[in-house]
Order: sequence, then C-alpha cells, then structure tokens
Amino acid sequence: LHGPFTAANGTYKGKVTVSLLPPKVRGKTTVGVSEVIQVIVDVTGTEIVSGKLVNAYTYSKIEVGTPLRVYAVVKNSSNVAVQPSFHFQVIKAGSRKPVYNWVGTTGNSVLPGLTSTYELDWPPGSTQSATLGLYTAKIASVTFPRRKDVGSWSLPFRLYPYGALHRGGQLLSLKLTNHPAAGGQALVNASVISAGEVQQETTFVGQLYRNGNFVQAVKSLVPVLLAPEGQPSDSGTIVVPVPVQKDGLYHLTGVANFAGAQSKPMTLTFRVGAAPLSLVYEIAIGAGAVVLVALIVALAFWWKRRRRPPTSSSLGSTHRPPRYTATHPLTLHVPPRTPVGTPAGRPHSRVRRGPS
Repeated sequence: LHGPFTAANGTYKGKVTVSLLPPKVRGKTTVGVSEVIQVIVDVTGTEIVSGKLVNAYTYSKIEVGTPLRVYAVVKNSSNVAVQPSFHFQVIKAGSRKPVYNWVGTTGNSVLPGLTSTYELDWPPGSTQSATLGLYTAKIASVTFPRRKDVGSWSLPFRLYPYGALHRGGQLLSLKLTNHPAAGGQALVNASVISAGEVQQETTFVGQLYRNGNFVQAVKSLVPVLLAPEGQPSDSGTIVVPVPVQKDGLYHLTGVANFAGAQSKPMTLTFRVGAAPLSLVYEIAIGAGAVVLVALIVALAFWWKRRRRPPTSSSLGSTHRPPRYTATHPLTLHVPPRTPVGTPAGRPHSRVRRGPS
C-alpha cells in the first residue's frame, strides 16, 4: 500500500502499535505500555485504470535444462498503483496446445505514470524434458484491475542441446573501490561483458600474492547473470571481497568464468599500509646528494681562491712590459788562462793597469 493517493478504491485494514517505553529510574522497577490499534481506511474517488504492454523480449536461443526468461515492459497510465496479472504460454511450432501455461502475478505494483519490467520464466525443469526445435513464447494477456487488458506479445526462439551454444566474454577491468587496512578486506569491482549466445552465471576466480608470495585463492561470492551478447544486461560488475591480513604490496591476478569459459587474465596491484620509497626516489635522492656535495666543494674552492693576493693576471688592463726577445745569440767569452811558465812581472795583456 503506497498511500491513499495511489491506492485503488476500496477498504483497507491495518494495525498501528503505540508503545511507551519504561522510564529509567535508578533503584526502581518501571513498566512500559504498548497498545495495538485497529485502523480501517476507506479509499474513494474517481479512479482511472489505463496502461499498455509497451515491449517484450527474450533470447532467441536457449539450451535444454536452462530457463527461458521473457521480460514484459508495462506502463501504468492510471491514477492509482496497479498490480498487473499475466497469462504466459510456451507453444511448440506446429502445435496448438501449449507445453507450458502460467497465469499469475509477479513483482511489485507499478505506480501511476511509471514503467516497470516483469520477468516471466519457462523453468529449467520443463525445458529439460522438451523436444528440440522452434518454439513461441507468448504473453497471451496482461490484465490490470477491473479486467482491463493492456496488451499481448509473441516471441519466437529455438531450443538446442545442452552445451551446443557458445559461451565466453571479456574481463574489462579490475578496480579497487576502498582503502583497505591490514586485517580487513579490499573490495574489488570486476567489470565483465558477455560474448556468448546463452545466459551465463559469471564469477571471478583468481590468486592473491603479497610481496611476490602466494597468499590464497580468491573467488567472488555472488555470480552475476549475464544476458547473451547484444541483449539488455549483457554486461555487469562482479564484487570481489579480498582478505588482506598484513601490510604489503598485493597482486590480484584472475579471470572471469563465463559458465565454464574463461576470459584472458588480468592483474590488479594495490598496497596496504605505508609505502616505502621506490627505487626511482632512492636514485633521485642519491643523485641529489652527489650534486649537493659537488656544489659545496666548488663553493669552497671559489672562496679559497678569492682570499689569495692578486696576481698580475688579476690586475686588469694595467701596463705590462714587453716580453724580452734576444737580438743576437748569447756567447760567453772566457779569457784564455795565462800559460804556465809566464815570466813574472809581465802582466797579461788584458789586465787593466792601475795608476802609475
């Protein structure tokens, strides 16, 4: 019941429970009071019931032992909420008698002005005993209250032997969706898309490594049912909880399993806890230290040279004497020695005489 504004005309009964909690008084025993009140609501007014079966679809191929799922898209144009009733049949080609016949309701009421999709199934137990070949899934009628018929639909399909149709798909991405801590869980979303011809229960299966060491096998808890390729709901997301007991660098490598067919593997890398400096940063820091030391040495050498007395080269553009260049060869003239036995008193011819 969505309230009198959306409820169909009629009388509705209900109950309201009114409770008074006991007060808290130290050292005393207190008592609470509860009372159930019967409520009757009479809904009257101008009621419009209208709607339409705007679309219906199913899969053109199924296998023996698998369910046929038919989807009916119903629009409610009434001014009240309605619960549609369906008459659903499966008929073998060339026969008038249905192999499956069902009348009833499923799902929830559709509110005024909205559209809702309802699933009608030919269960796998019935397909298991059916003969192969061409069939028709027939929505014979969709009925609103007051026997208002809003449409019908027929959909052909073929029944194949089990395992005859292609299975498979792609694992599109692995994404970490939280900030895991040691002792908790990393939540990973695995995006998948079907490339098969049948509905496929799809799971993620993989292996978890920490710091290069194998930790455990990982498998998603709830499979995702994917429609055949190109049909609505042929893609989806698998939620994969991954236990992480310790800090470290983790690698999750795995595949998507499409009802037995596996995708190409994919790896997700994530870290739990503080990350140590990477090799690139260590190299950068080491190179920076070397540059700093070289700069300090260069500054010290420059300061030492600045404190020396100025040299001729540092005096600027002052006068410089011309470089001496010899104009004749250097010859050393050594006078000959006096021969042994020269008579005494006879001076050498080159000895300068003193004053007489």
